[in-house]
Amino acid sequence: MALNLTGLTKYTDELATDLIYKSILQGRTFETGISIQTNVKYADALNLMTSNLIGIAGGSCGYSATGSVTLTQRDLQVCPITVFENNCLNDLEQYWAGKLMRAGSYNEALPFEQVYTEEKVQKIQAMIEDIFWKGSKDGNNTGAGAATGNLALCDGIINTLEFTSATNSVIVAGASFSGFAKADAIAIVDAVIAAANSSASDILGQDNLNIYISYGNFTTLMQALREANYFHYDANIGDFRVNNYLGTNWNIIAVRGLNGTNKVVATYAANLYYGVDLENDFETFEMWYERFQDLVYFRSKFKIGAQVAFPEFVIEYKG
Repeated sequence: MALNLTGLTKYTDELATDLIYKSILQGRTFETGISIQTNVKYADALNLMTSNLIGIAGGSCGYSATGSVTLTQRDLQVCPITVFENNCLNDLEQYWAGKLMRAGSYNEALPFEQVYTEEKVQKIQAMIEDIFWKGSKDGNNTGAGAATGNLALCDGIINTLEFTSATNSVIVAGASFSGFAKADAIAIVDAVIAAANSSASDILGQDNLNIYISYGNFTTLMQALREANYFHYDANIGDFRVNNYLGTNWNIIAVRGLNGTNKVVATYAANLYYGVDLENDFETFEMWYERFQDLVYFRSKFKIGAQVAFPEFVIEYKG
């Protein structure tokens, strides 16, 4: 007699492979040479000095003083942010994950805690970079639509450049273009560099002259360079970065925080400030079991802030 299997469900082995999480594009802006200000509890003042140097003819006595020195400040304010989650492990008993749990009814430890925490830390790092560039507590449109959700937790660089008192100092380049089309990509970057040469030439001797763009626009620029037969540029293949772009001192760097925008931001890296309490605070998370609620909690607390020391030394293409 043939087997009658109509009362069974076909079997899928749900424990044959390890638990994996979706790939996360992490931020790397903070590795490009920008200034990192630590131990900021609420706000630190960036103490700035500029001078107006005026020479006078020598060869006589009784000179009159000329020139001036101006001391100013820009505040680097941080925003406290908490990521807080709770998990009822009893819910897992009815699914495949229940097989990974210890025997008995006292479920007090997440069976895949390492994968869970690794994914959380990477997502928090990505969130911090997004906020650093596109954050706006007022919900301003910083290139990827109105700032909502996580982006409304703190102000970022684009908000500072376009919606604050710094706006009038920023050098705007490439106003005749719209978007970041392949046909215009090289011309847009050339316009940014030309604006730096004419209006911000004092920064040209600085280290880490960086032009920050999104990953998508970096790829568009690379396509444009290939089609224009510019094969002699020095690119770090696979790193989404071009050093000394076409014989200039400028580096083109793709950053996650500008994804979804056509913004191009050029300055020397140390001009951008990232404020924190502890630099890797977001990696110091807590997980614990709470008996009264019968829940496993996850908590990560950190502070972040963004500021520009000298907006007049920033060249922006608004897209």
